Amino acid sequence: MLNLDRDRTTNTRGEVMVRQIIFYFLVLLYFLMESKINQKIVIRRAKPEDKYAIVNIQYNALKVLAAKDYNPRQLNALLRSKSIPRKSPETIFIAEIDRQPVGFASLLHPLNTIGAMFVDPKFARKQIGTQLLQRIEAEAMEQRIPILWVYSSLTGYSFYKANGYKNIRKTVLPLYSTYIPCMQMKKRLSPITKDEILREISQLLAVLILAIIIIFFFSTLLAFLSLAIP
Repeated sequence: MLNLDRDRTTNTRGEVMVRQIIFYFLVLLYFLMESKINQKIVIRRAKPEDKYAIVNIQYNALKVLAAKDYNPRQLNALLRSKSIPRKSPETIFIAEIDRQPVGFASLLHPLNTIGAMFVDPKFARKQIGTQLLQRIEAEAMEQRIPILWVYSSLTGYSFYKANGYKNIRKTVLPLYSTYIPCMQMKKRLSPITKDEILREISQLLAVLILAIIIIFFFSTLLAFLSLAIP
C-alpha cells in the first residue's frame, strides 16, 4: 500500500513537471513570435516592383478583416476592385519588416485624400497602420495640405476616429453594380489661417447672395403670374 502511494506521488510530480515544461515552452515560443513581429517597422516610398505585393496586401486584408462588415456581394465587389495594380495618381508608402512588405498607404493627388490604408492580416494590431497614417499626414503637411480627407470603410472607421478624424457623413461607393457603404471623414492638420477664414466667409456670402437672387426671381415670377391671371 505504501509503495502504491509512493508511485502515485511520483507519477503526480512527473505530470506536474511535464505540464510546467510545456507551459514554459509555450511562453518562450510566444515571446519568440512576438519579438519577430515587433521587429523594427520601416516605412519607405513604394517602388514599381512593389505593385504585386500591394495587390496581395489589400486583397488579403479585405478578405480577412472586412468580411464582418460587408455582405458577400459587397465583399466580392471590393475584392474584384483590389485584384489589379493601382493606377491612380498617388504617393504610396510601404511598411516593411525584415524587407517584407506588410502594409501600405497612399495619398491621392490632387484630391488631398487618403486613397488606401491596408495591413497584412498576419500583422494586424501591431501599430503598422498608425505609423503609415503618421507618414501620410507628414507628407500632406510637407505639401501644405491643411485638411486631409478619407472615405473610410466600415472596418477602418474606428481606426480613423481614434486618430482624430471627424465623421462628415455616411455615403456609398458604387462598385460593380453594387453599393459599398463607407464614411466620409476629415482631419485638420494645421491651424486655420486668416486666408482660409476669408475664403470660407466669401463662399458663404456667395451662397447667400445666390439664394437671395433665386428667392427674388421666383417671387417676381409669382407676382407676374398672379397679375397675368384674371
